[in-house]
Amino acid sequence: MEPLPGAAGHTAVAAGSACVGETIAEGGALVLASASRQDIPHICNKDFQKDYETSLAKTREQVLGEGSEGKVVLALQRSTGQLFALKRLKQQMGERDMDVLQAVFRCPHPNLAHVLAIIVSDKPIGLLYPYMDEDVDAYWRRHFKFLPVQEIVRIVHGTLSGVKHLHSIKLIHRDIKQSNVLLT
Repeated sequence: MEPLPGAAGHTAVAAGSACVGETIAEGGALVLASASRQDIPHICNKDFQKDYETSLAKTREQVLGEGSEGKVVLALQRSTGQLFALKRLKQQMGERDMDVLQAVFRCPHPNLAHVLAIIVSDKPIGLLYPYMDEDVDAYWRRHFKFLPVQEIVRIVHGTLSGVKHLHSIKLIHRDIKQSNVLLT
């Protein structure tokens, strides 16, 4: 199995199906400027389990986050030693969710978390993302709740750049918060 590319950029807005939602275009259709016809790669769950390890703590998964759509755990690609974030889905993704993921995949931006693959069994059961070091909330706490103005400006600029890109492809983000702004 070939290594997957990592994340580009420094600040990325988490853009999974839980966070990206409503279309702005008339009639609910996604309008994609210069979209390629490339689809998100699918990895069979059996193949995923052969090449990826999610029980890095030997006994249980390392949970990176949890939300209404599912739990995000750390995953190690054995063949490369590279870390990824695996979002385990609680429920079946709808057609609209898949359309949103495809839109973000086809029009990538350095300040958006980029889905690398969909893990499938008989249905989508997980989403594979690049691993990002931490979210803004953890970063803020680690720096004792004091950040220089230049650092705040850099983070806000990266976040707004990602949100602006979503708007340009007729999507809105419904859950912008510190834990959904990830830092590399």
